[in-house]
Formats: sequence, structure tokens, C-alpha cells
Amino acid sequence: MDVFTVRERTDRSPCRADETSFDFLDRTGSQFFSPVRDLVHRWVNALPVDDQPGVIGNLSKGDNHSFESAFWELYLHQLVKGSGFDVDIHPEVPGSTKHPDFLVRAPQPFYLEAVSVGTNRERVRSDRRLHDVEAVLDKTRVDGWTLSFNWERIGLQPLKATRLRDELLAWLGTLDHPAEGDDALTQGFVPPSYSFDHEGWSLEFKALPVRSNQAPLVAIRGAGRAVGVDNKTGLRRVLDAKTRRYGDDLPCPLVTAVLSNTEFPTRLYEVQPTLYGQHWLGPARVTDSAELSSDGHWRTKRGWRRSHNPYVVVGCNINLYNLHLKEPWLWRTLDPSVRLDLDIPWAAAVDVEVAEPDPPTADPSLSALGITDAWCAGEPDFEVR
Repeated sequence: MDVFTVRERTDRSPCRADETSFDFLDRTGSQFFSPVRDLVHRWVNALPVDDQPGVIGNLSKGDNHSFESAFWELYLHQLVKGSGFDVDIHPEVPGSTKHPDFLVRAPQPFYLEAVSVGTNRERVRSDRRLHDVEAVLDKTRVDGWTLSFNWERIGLQPLKATRLRDELLAWLGTLDHPAEGDDALTQGFVPPSYSFDHEGWSLEFKALPVRSNQAPLVAIRGAGRAVGVDNKTGLRRVLDAKTRRYGDDLPCPLVTAVLSNTEFPTRLYEVQPTLYGQHWLGPARVTDSAELSSDGHWRTKRGWRRSHNPYVVVGCNINLYNLHLKEPWLWRTLDPSVRLDLDIPWAAAVDVEVAEPDPPTADPSLSALGITDAWCAGEPDFEVR
């Protein structure tokens, strides 16, 4: 079954700000991305025929979270099948109308449930409004200048981006360009700035002189304010939802596989307390649960819980382009009442005997994924217009 449109591709421009991951892959004529499309096509067609339309629908749904979630399910399915295990997709669960993603028929069978942390809905909406503005600015070229662009606040309503573009072009037209031969950026040049405040939007621009014509209007961009990093809340939210979804009286253990492709990379020191609770000694050396400073997925101040969900797989910043470099992390409960060893060779076990474990050495299952260590070698042959 075709995943992407079957046609000749000639547009080698970079991904646009308002373009989804799927739409870019479907459009780009850069040869760098042709093997990526082929790989997604092979992964989808390795599924039972009846399950392929749903996955294709999620890949092409029109938002990056759905694309990422579908990618994660395909990736896990490929890892498990490529490791030699049979897999049932959306198996029945006795006493429930809900269906986990997979039943892995290992020596000890287990349910495997895939979930992507994603971004809260309001952030998704605000990002979309911002990307719509960026898309208009990115189509604009200007002689002798380019801009750095920082956003302090994104309004609750869409911005008329053409008005902003016209204001910026009019402002640039009033500026004096440094004399030919001056190295403006190394001789104390202070970039002129322009503030745009309108209906809840607060944007800041600085003009940077360049020696070329038809330069992109915006070359540098980013948030104008530092923000706190909290990757634990998203992890906790999806773990709580999935562990409760099927009840705790299951015929097979439940393994939750979480993809945490966060804006700021998710680290081991964030995952560990999310699972075991916070304690300065580390999870393996805590003798009294009451001494925890925060509850975890498995261990709380009242003791151990969720023995039906004894393993958690966490993939951090894994995507279609770095498959040859990344491997999911494998965590397991330390509850002494759980005596269970599941066969999960495609994830790297984390050593929780130490308070601050190092990331396991990545040894991705290249053959299972159907790639080599030369995956995505080189650079995209983009054509910047």
C-alpha cells in the first residue's frame, strides 16, 4: 500500500515553517530523503494489510504529533518483529473493550503499549499560529539585510502576517546600510531593532547587514525569554494514563513504551525519579519509601505499586533520521514481589544501582530496522530560493 504520493519530485527547498513532517517528506525532491520515504513504506507494508490504512492516516493526519506517534508504533513493531518475535496487533484483553497496541509473543508474552509524550494542546495551537507567521516571512527576500527574530509572547488570535511583513520591509527601507568594506559586525555595530506589539503578540526584530542581494528576510530566530524545562510532567501524565487504561488484572504483563521527543532533550536524571520517586541515594539504595521526597510511577511514599506494568521503555529524541545512533532505554520495577524477566533485547537496560547512572551505550538493532550504520549519511541537497 502506498504511503506517499507516487509522482516525480522536483522541489528541493527546505522544510517550511508551516509544513508538517509528512507533507515535507511527501513534497521534497532532495535525494537525501528518498531512502527515508522508502523505509517508512517498507515498515508500513510489514504490517497486516488491514492495519495499514489506519497507520497511514495517522502519518498523514496533518499534525506532527500524530506523525510522531505513528512513527513510534512502526519503529517498535519493526524492532520486535526484527528481533524474531511474533506480534499480534490490537489484541483482545479479557474484561476490557480497549486494545493495547501489541501482544509480543516472547517466551513470556507481554502487552506493549506505545505512547508519545507530545505537547499540550494550547502550545500546539500557539506554535501553529507562530509557524503561520514564519511561513509568510520566510517567503520574503530583501537586499542587503537579514533579520534576527525573537518572540516574547504569541497572541491568542492569528496575526495578519502580511501586515507585519510590510511593516518590516518599510522599516528596513529607512535604515542606512554600513559603507562598503566595513566589517559592521566586528566594529561595534549595534543592530537596529524593531518591536511589534499587537493584540497580545510581542515580537522583536534586529537588522543585520549582509553583502548579498535577495537574502532571506529572517535568518535567525528563537524564543525571546528563557523558559523552565519540565520533562517529568509529560512523562508522568502518559505513564499514569496508560497504566490505568486496561486495569491491573491482566493475563500478561504490560510494558509501556514512551517516546519523549521534547524541545529540550529528556535526560536520565529526569526519567529515573519519575519512575522510582525522588531520593538522593538513588532507587536501588532506598530502604524506607517514606523517605522519598516525591512519588514515582512504581514507588511512592506508601510503597510499591503497579506491578502489572513492570517494565517501561523510554525513547528520547529518536526520529527517522538518527535511527542508527539511538536505542531506547529499558527500565524495570525494583519491587521485590515482582519476579519476572521479559525478553526485550532491542532496548538498553539502565543501571539503577547508582544514584546518577550514565546513559547506556547505544547499540541499535540496525538489521531489525532494515538499515545500516551509514543511514542518512551526508547532507540534504537543498536548493534555497
